[in-house]
Amino acid sequence: MGALATLAVIIAYGMTSIAATIFFFRDDLARHRYWNFVPPVLALPLLVYTFKAQLLPLPPAPLRYWPYAIAVFLLLGAAILYLQRGRSTTTEVAYDAATAEAV
Repeated sequence: MGALATLAVIIAYGMTSIAATIFFFRDDLARHRYWNFVPPVLALPLLVYTFKAQLLPLPPAPLRYWPYAIAVFLLLGAAILYLQRGRSTTTEVAYDAATAEAV
């Protein structure tokens, strides 16, 4: 289970590094704050190396199937997100500013 969790966390950190780079690119590049790019840009190749080191050379029999299990979980999560697209996760509540209560 530790190998499964390690690979999943590496993938999550990689996705977070990509998202942080995109987030900082939009706002901070226009303001010339380049130092915000350094951590996520440096983290991504290190995470790729660590992920690759976990898989190559191919581990013994029980551990060699963990990447496939992670792929199944990722595909399942992507399918759920695809099916849930366009749906709102919040409910609107009418608010009366005069009484400061939800109506």
